[in-house]
Amino acid sequence: MADDTAPQLDMRDHERTYQGFLRGSTALVIGSLIVMVALVMFAFGSGASATILGFLGLIVGLGSLVLDLRMGSGKWTLSLVVTGLFVLITLLKVA
Repeated sequence: MADDTAPQLDMRDHERTYQGFLRGSTALVIGSLIVMVALVMFAFGSGASATILGFLGLIVGLGSLVLDLRMGSGKWTLSLVVTGLFVLITLLKVA
């Protein structure tokens, strides 16, 4: 006879782990985008202002990402707005 003493799957823990994985993956993608835009600003921007704007965008962008992670809403609004503005500033500075 089979022994039915195997532990049951706890779906709440499973879903909480999956949601954490999704939040971490999203944060990693947004953080990578912020770093890549900063690298474009450093490489193709002209003058010392490109370096200053690159570091400022990097600090503000990653700071907004940390705030979105801490708030835990899952909407990423602040990070996406700051990243979008950083992309626009980089496009204007590089062009």
